Amino acid sequence: MSGPPEDFDEAARLISALLDGRLTGVERTRLALLLERDPAIRRLYFQMMDQEIELQTMAAPAANSEISPLSAGFEGRSANRRQHWRQWWLLGLLTAGAAAAVALLWPRTPPPEGNPDPVASTSAAAVWSADFENGIPQGWFGTPVTTGLPPGSTEGIAAAKRNYSYGTFWVIEVPESWNEGFAPLTSHSTLHITYRLVGSGAALSVFLHTLSNPLVANPEPYAMHRLAGSQFPGVAGGWRTASIPLSLFVKKVPDPSGELKFSGGPPAAGDRAAALAFSSPQPVDLVIDSIRITPDGTGTEVIQPLP
Repeated sequence: MSGPPEDFDEAARLISALLDGRLTGVERTRLALLLERDPAIRRLYFQMMDQEIELQTMAAPAANSEISPLSAGFEGRSANRRQHWRQWWLLGLLTAGAAAAVALLWPRTPPPEGNPDPVASTSAAAVWSADFENGIPQGWFGTPVTTGLPPGSTEGIAAAKRNYSYGTFWVIEVPESWNEGFAPLTSHSTLHITYRLVGSGAALSVFLHTLSNPLVANPEPYAMHRLAGSQFPGVAGGWRTASIPLSLFVKKVPDPSGELKFSGGPPAAGDRAAALAFSSPQPVDLVIDSIRITPDGTGTEVIQPLP
């Protein structure tokens, strides 16, 4: 420990308050300064963070359809990915309390002059897509499908069974990108899917995880969203296309009692998609032939049969 013992004791108390959601603005600033100047306090922070993650993992409820297979209790994270999450949480704290410390972890580039949306002027870079014609790319989770596809298609991906400590789900998962994200978002970003759902009454959820805009100070650098109030997946049967505005996704936030609910707003312009999953707690025959996220759209969900 490089600082005085009383600083170490104070930091332990402040970190506990942070984990309990009781940290005030003044205390947040104080903790940020302690973390910035003392490596031993940063080690204490990471140790307490790991303990909190382990406790969340042990307490995760089983087979809850509102649980994303990507995030509940941070289950299934590798040690390397857990390190990223500890740093993201630390980054959020420092952003709120000591902007100078943030530059040590994540150098920031100012947005172009006159452009309030740092993504809007980079539309080409904001398009992300996958069509599986060369096989399922590394990092995806699902089962390869080579028959019964739309004309001209040679391969798709189907939901596959996956066991987690909190339950079993049938999922298609996009490779996670917890550092930079895989798709920058605008206020008009739209998810486009060519898919088929065969004879299943199983509940199907779509989860989107985002990293907050690095150009905007945000004490919550990470957010979890779920598609709500939409037609997707629609009627089971043949192949369909869906264009789903990301404005239809709702953020998981605490309600007045402190319980987390999907009742917040959509992703913000400048956020980045970090993970995407189609998930059902029951067996589901879902096949995706192609998927993409574009920076534009009509703002209205459109689902129609494939011509």
